[in-house]
Amino acid sequence: MSMEKKVILQNKQYNEEVKGQIVELFEAKEKFKCTESEYKKRVEKLTVAIKNFMFTHGINHVTFKAFSGRYSKEPKSLECKMVTPVSVEFIPEELEKRLGKEAAEEFVDKEVVIENWNEFMEYMKELGANPKKIKKLISVRKTVNKKALENAEKLGKISVEDLKGCYKTTKKSSYLKISEVEEDNEE
Repeated sequence: MSMEKKVILQNKQYNEEVKGQIVELFEAKEKFKCTESEYKKRVEKLTVAIKNFMFTHGINHVTFKAFSGRYSKEPKSLECKMVTPVSVEFIPEELEKRLGKEAAEEFVDKEVVIENWNEFMEYMKELGANPKKIKKLISVRKTVNKKALENAEKLGKISVEDLKGCYKTTKKSSYLKISEVEEDNEE
């Protein structure tokens, strides 16, 4: 390896070429950082303006024919949608109350955790178990199996009406989705 280093160091033309390439790469990297920063600022400014327009006019999407001279000489149909993701968290206890424990078993998964195994084992050896003591040693974690819940709804076992009050929703930050729309060619 050290022999290669000596050869490189002795070849001044090659050294200058590599130095020039390193400087060019460094400058390209710096230019990219600046351009990326400008892009992010512009996206933020335009996004706020478009969202404000949509909010003011009570709409969540716009479709129109546009000419984009930079990318196409033909007009394109563009669609801009404001998307607001919503997460749904089902509440296992509420599902059990609403549907009954037996019906909810199909999509409420339970995990039983024995907090103190040794004490639990000793107690189980004793005769005449005390339910209050067993409950103190065990905790139950319930989660909703969303896939099983969706399947039950698809099969008609439960309805959307049955689920009211059994979940909470959380809206996340909205974003804009811009896409080219296929035009219907009616003849």
